[in-house]
Amino acid sequence: MRLIRAAGGLLWRVGPDGSRRLAVIHRPRRDDWSLPKGKLKDGEGWLEGALREVHEETGCRARPTSFAGLVHYVPKNVTKVVLFWHMELQTEGPIAAPDEVDEVAWLTRREAMRRLDHETERELLRQASAPDEHAAAGATAEPDEERADASAFGRPPFRPPLLPLALAAVAAGAVSDIAAHWLGPAGSAPVAAAAAVLGALGATVAWALARPARD
Repeated sequence: MRLIRAAGGLLWRVGPDGSRRLAVIHRPRRDDWSLPKGKLKDGEGWLEGALREVHEETGCRARPTSFAGLVHYVPKNVTKVVLFWHMELQTEGPIAAPDEVDEVAWLTRREAMRRLDHETERELLRQASAPDEHAAAGATAEPDEERADASAFGRPPFRPPLLPLALAAVAAGAVSDIAAHWLGPAGSAPVAAAAAVLGALGATVAWALARPARD
């Protein structure tokens, strides 16, 4: 199975009113709004690639805070898996490739849900709200309200297909790489990776049964 590996970020900052704002990019060639992301280079790690792509497409240096989730789709019969991290803004600068991205919008979570063009990314955002959002706000009806918003905008309820088991295994291996990088001292990486494979496989299959989609 041919696999395209890609990574990106949910890049957050605090807006003037104290609300959490998410960076959403406009790509002129596709005339769409999406999350910053891109293919990994040869020999590049997932997180390394995610930080590079966020910097290139937003002009921002970011600090990763936690793993946000993954999306997958199959363009032209080639499976593409994109891993996302929550990131905090550190510094802003010019966009590195203005021909690829001509605008960065800082939106509230609700605004981003309405602006994003791809259902895979809207669904990721539904599940991966800002890390401290719910802790600060407490239990709210916002997720249900967002689903009502989606219906109001003419989008049918999201009913994803089952993720192929082979892809679930690939995703589990990818998450194991992440765990090996993030967990424990250098000498514990093989143990962390082995444990992560088992845990990630279960978590990814559970995600697969309820959440995968195709653009």
